[in-house]
Amino acid sequence: MKKLTVFLVCLLSCTLVFSNAATAAKKKKSRSTTPCKLILTSSEKQDIVNWVNRASQSDLEGANISASSVKKLVEGGIRPFDNFDRFWSTSGISATVVLNIGKVLDIVKYLEDRKAGKTPIRLRDTDKQKIVSYVNRASSSELTSIGVSKTALASILANRPFSNFKKLWVTKSITDSNLKKIGIACDAIKWVSGSTKLEMVSGIGASYAARLRDSNLYTLQGLIMSARYDEWREDIAKKISNADVRMVKGLILRWIRIGHLMRFKSCKEQWAELVYECDVKTSADMAQQNATALLEKMKAVNVQKNLCQTMPSVNYINTWIAQAATPDYADIIE
Repeated sequence: MKKLTVFLVCLLSCTLVFSNAATAAKKKKSRSTTPCKLILTSSEKQDIVNWVNRASQSDLEGANISASSVKKLVEGGIRPFDNFDRFWSTSGISATVVLNIGKVLDIVKYLEDRKAGKTPIRLRDTDKQKIVSYVNRASSSELTSIGVSKTALASILANRPFSNFKKLWVTKSITDSNLKKIGIACDAIKWVSGSTKLEMVSGIGASYAARLRDSNLYTLQGLIMSARYDEWREDIAKKISNADVRMVKGLILRWIRIGHLMRFKSCKEQWAELVYECDVKTSADMAQQNATALLEKMKAVNVQKNLCQTMPSVNYINTWIAQAATPDYADIIE
């Protein structure tokens, strides 16, 4: 009986050992074969690998890679990596690490950049500096009041002042979500909420909508924010069409102007387009209107262009005029 008990104990111990080993092997295999979900070209991946292979300890620390991963890369004898997949399968290498290296190399240029299904939030250099200045001077209560996470707050307090945006951006716990909140608070980001389909605007058919989505522009609001400036519209124009850039920029400007008018309460697309054709293209234009006079003009233009089957009421138009004068509907398109 004693021998049987010893045998059973040994058998159970061996089973647990093999089970744990199999689980560990399964986890390791799962990690090494899970593809990186960031949107990167083959050449960009190779640029990242090349940087990692030659980076010094201070370079790696500057990209905010964890101390254990830095030690492994510097002292572990695992470099050089011959390809991105081998680097990606290394323990401790996460999407955050790859993103931070991408930021250092200017591969990742915008908030929410290279993330599937996300529209990048573009910032000018002046906007980035505005964010840095705000972070450096804001009190704990100010940062908390705008929704900055506790971990991000602690990281900001421990590491500021920041000399530039990139230093701030790669700092631990400073996520794009936190920077978006900070950017909105200091007016560096002009945020337009909503998720209106691109095709809701006349002129953005299935073909253009597909090309816009291929450029990571998924909603009308995202397009408005990403096409605020002429140079940004030019970038988009080159991505979605081989036609004359000036013509395509004009189309994009028309789309976002109509999209902006659609933000007014109950201003459906046909009415927004008709208002646009009445040469009322901005909030500033709308705020100066007389509701009765604008309605009569809309009726006259509609006779020529036949855009609408019905007309808005004077009360609707009065609501648009009132909203146009408020900060929430301020013009952001230049």
